[in-house]
Amino acid sequence: MIQVKLDCQWSIGNASEGATGQQIFSLLEAIHRTGSLNKAAPIIGLSYRHLWNLIGKWSELLGQPVAVLERGRGARLTSFGEKLLWADQKVRARLGPQLENLASELELELNDTLVDGRPVLRVHASHDLALAELREMLNQRVNGPRIELQFRGSLDCLASLARSQCDVAGFHIPESIGSKNVLLRYRKWLKPRSQKLVEFVTRQQGLILATGNPKKIYAISDLAKQGVRFVNRQQGSGTRLLLDMLLDEAGVEKNKIQGIHHEEFTHAAVAATVASGKADAGVGIEAVARQFELDFVPIASERYFLITRQNRIHLPAFKGLISAIQSSEFKNMISGLPGYDAAHAGEITPLTKVFPRLKTDPS
Repeated sequence: MIQVKLDCQWSIGNASEGATGQQIFSLLEAIHRTGSLNKAAPIIGLSYRHLWNLIGKWSELLGQPVAVLERGRGARLTSFGEKLLWADQKVRARLGPQLENLASELELELNDTLVDGRPVLRVHASHDLALAELREMLNQRVNGPRIELQFRGSLDCLASLARSQCDVAGFHIPESIGSKNVLLRYRKWLKPRSQKLVEFVTRQQGLILATGNPKKIYAISDLAKQGVRFVNRQQGSGTRLLLDMLLDEAGVEKNKIQGIHHEEFTHAAVAATVASGKADAGVGIEAVARQFELDFVPIASERYFLITRQNRIHLPAFKGLISAIQSSEFKNMISGLPGYDAAHAGEITPLTKVFPRLKTDPS
């Protein structure tokens, strides 16, 4: 099987000066996490002297130091070095899912010319770290289904399934908000007679906040406080729908939130925006808040579902997917993601068990 990996590459200043490559960003990240060039060296896989020269080269090229090395006190990033690191993380958070989508498309096209007997499942799903891990796990196997995964907004994913543009869709709903409110947004695409739900994971959604929470944000209503800069998710995403419902429930007027129209397309992009200092708060999953070393205030536990047409559940490809989700390998992998739980992963259930009001739906 051919696997495709796409990555973004920085080029700063005059390309002839060689100011490209990911090494400097890996070094900045290692210094940020360890506070020591000695400790960063084995992480990067290069010598202390080489890293010292790399810092000097980039500091000279950019006209200001990116890190400060102090005898007996380790190393620390300068303010400019921190901004450079957050810029790289924001680029990767924003472009990463798009590159993954394109890589998945290219893999499918290239592997169509190979005869390996492996069925392909087209999955359109709301952005999720566990699902990305599942795809990597399955695609590295020599048997079982291959996953062509496209990350989209929850509503767009359900629409894709209804139009037969994918085999499986992924979406999420909050556990703490009445199913009637959720159903109003999803009902158009849910067909209890012809579709089946698969329990995937539960995860914690919450307020992603600047380290130390300097603006004292502890609840949804605090987003409307004067001086709080917010970064939102895009229209149609499950997280945006969750926020809208919580704001309505709290009686908060959206136009009072500074940045309500500032949109990002992934949880990681929201976290990177907060980490870079461009926003004080956003809404996203706990795992990315921890990844960016940000504060996190839980606001909702969510159930993330996969959904497919009923006539697909007996196909070998779908059975292979369920087997992978139920495996100890997958559950052990998910145990390392903060805020995630896979206790019921792989259980197939009727839509009407989760959305009882659908029993009156004639579809």
